[in-house]
Amino acid sequence: MVALPGFHFSMNGTKSTRVEIEIADLAIRYFRYSESQDSLVREAQILTKGIVQTPTEPMSPLPVCTKILRDTIARADILAIENPGYSFTKANVPEPEKGLLSEIAEPLVLFTVAAISVLLLFSIRSQ
Repeated sequence: MVALPGFHFSMNGTKSTRVEIEIADLAIRYFRYSESQDSLVREAQILTKGIVQTPTEPMSPLPVCTKILRDTIARADILAIENPGYSFTKANVPEPEKGLLSEIAEPLVLFTVAAISVLLLFSIRSQ
């Protein structure tokens, strides 16, 4: 959207009409995708506002225009999609939800292995 050559308007044949458009907000946001841990919902939002000025009338505001585009992407593709030259392409990526295995099983296994290692170490030293 930033690389577009410009906005072109046709104003009923009057050449002295001035239109100014400002990009008020341009952002990328990521959200968790409920169906898969490996995917994210990417939301691109652009918000524009502007004014129109004619020789016969004072400045009048244009309606605020908001466009939101959403798609689903893989977590692995984020580095390929983001462009380090444009700060608005970078956004906070939500961490994947932790399941039963990573919440309970992994710490339990690590604690058990550490306890058995300490037990074996002291039982072998005392013999």
